[in-house]
Amino acid sequence: MVFINIINGLFFLKILFYLVYFSRRIRPAQAEANPSSENLLSVDIIVPAYNEEKVILTTLDSLNEITYAGIQIIVVDDGSQDGTLALVKKRYGASPKFKIISQENKGKAFALNQGIRCSASDIVVCLDADTTVGADIIDKLVPYFHDFRVAAVAGTVKVRNDTGLICDMQLMEYLTSQNYEREVFESVNGILVIPGAIGAFRRNVLTSLDGYNNDTLTEDTDITLKILCNKYIVKNAADVFGYTEVPASIGAFLRQRVRWKVGTVQVLYKYHKQAMLSIHPAVSFIVIPYTWLYCIVLPFITPFVDYVFLVHLLFYPDFLLSGDYLLYILLDLAVPAFILFMRRDGSYQLVYLLFLRFLLRQVTFLSYIEICIRMCKGTLFEWRKSVRYGIPEDIKSNSGLV
Repeated sequence: MVFINIINGLFFLKILFYLVYFSRRIRPAQAEANPSSENLLSVDIIVPAYNEEKVILTTLDSLNEITYAGIQIIVVDDGSQDGTLALVKKRYGASPKFKIISQENKGKAFALNQGIRCSASDIVVCLDADTTVGADIIDKLVPYFHDFRVAAVAGTVKVRNDTGLICDMQLMEYLTSQNYEREVFESVNGILVIPGAIGAFRRNVLTSLDGYNNDTLTEDTDITLKILCNKYIVKNAADVFGYTEVPASIGAFLRQRVRWKVGTVQVLYKYHKQAMLSIHPAVSFIVIPYTWLYCIVLPFITPFVDYVFLVHLLFYPDFLLSGDYLLYILLDLAVPAFILFMRRDGSYQLVYLLFLRFLLRQVTFLSYIEICIRMCKGTLFEWRKSVRYGIPEDIKSNSGLV
């Protein structure tokens, strides 16, 4: 069938793209620490928080374990209506290591900018309020900034609440897509997203670019493309982990993915001309087209391959179509299976990976239906906060996954 063959061709192009990367790949060396006092960069951590009472103390407790000299943790409460601010003040209000700011609810971008304005350090690390980190995170991040050309560093996101099938689906996605794509695109200075969960920035670069914008739903993608279009370098820290909560229900997943999809489209449209004018060929001709095709268009189309095959299997048996569908499955599995093999991750057997990929396609397609519904209601661009669970972290159980 022509439709399936076109999809197979696009997947084959993706495999070729990764094969080119693998064939030329030189694993980037981890940044080497330089403990000399003259190279010791000052660092602040900014944690924006809105109604985060279930997770905020777990996050701040992990940050309090950081031993990097002179570090300050800036908590910006964005007008929380629950007990977030009271909890933070009670535990850390008297600590000289913490600076607590309260403002009216203006949104995450405003909260981050408030934290940046209150910082006087060389580097600011921005963390989501549900992200926990290891005590050595700053020691690992700072060496990347010894190269004065580097403006930002993306951390590696791990799933903290691996509590069910929906979480397993996202854990697999983080392992084989989001985290790995950053590693691939780093080679052409084309990282599209410094994740909001964990990212580090040279503060003077952020201030020179007027900080975060609030005109899109994905402020993390927006600031990353702004940095790239101004010809700065963005690095990927594969050895710097942030453990974050992911949606544990279909409803919460759809809420998050609608924001991601709509926000990504907003940012791509906003910066496509600027990327061309900045003469950044990797972003203009590789990263942005790749994102449009494989992150926006294909996730909408590929579920129909499953539906067409099921209909033909039940009512119009066709061996040629079955062969095309089998090829589609193999091509879809090729990249994630190879990445898991390279990572030596034994937590996914091929059959389970196949099921998780199928589930991800169907649930992601639901997000497009939700987008259409919100368009009709006129609520497409409303910010909807992620669900928090406050599930106790178990870093040890996840530490070998990436």
